[in-house]
Amino acid sequence: MDSITKAASDVERKLTKINSTMSKGVSKMTINDMVKQARKGNAVKHTIKKGIRSCDNVNPTEAEAREFFVQMTRLVDLEVQQMDLTIQSKPKFDKLHCSGFVRRHLEKSEGKGSCLDMAKVIVDRGAPYLMPELEALQWREYNKFHEMLAAYDGAVGGEEAVDDKIE
Repeated sequence: MDSITKAASDVERKLTKINSTMSKGVSKMTINDMVKQARKGNAVKHTIKKGIRSCDNVNPTEAEAREFFVQMTRLVDLEVQQMDLTIQSKPKFDKLHCSGFVRRHLEKSEGKGSCLDMAKVIVDRGAPYLMPELEALQWREYNKFHEMLAAYDGAVGGEEAVDDKIE
């Protein structure tokens, strides 16, 4: 359980960094800053995948599952905040001619490794009565992601900066 909790804490720390950087002002961002943000986002996804792999052998207590659920709630709040900032940043990304880069990055990450995938295993094994609340969190994240995807639908520019290598 420690490795999963550590992975979730790492994700929380990384998302907080991303959000604080973006909330300082997108108007000051350069294309290099945006690429750094995308790399940080990739690091978050990698950490989530690492946490998901750690879930296989875990049998949490009810208290651990509840505590993990609370942590997942914070993570979803951070993810939704990040998605809101990304939606608000679209005009700046259009000026930088890199909205297509963002769109491609979003399309590549769709359906891959949400922090709630970890939570689903932990909650199911330790506190199944929390599943309806977990599903509500999943819908919140899903709806916000698709709102963000819709905002960048048809965006062009910067696609050549996207590495098409699939992880």
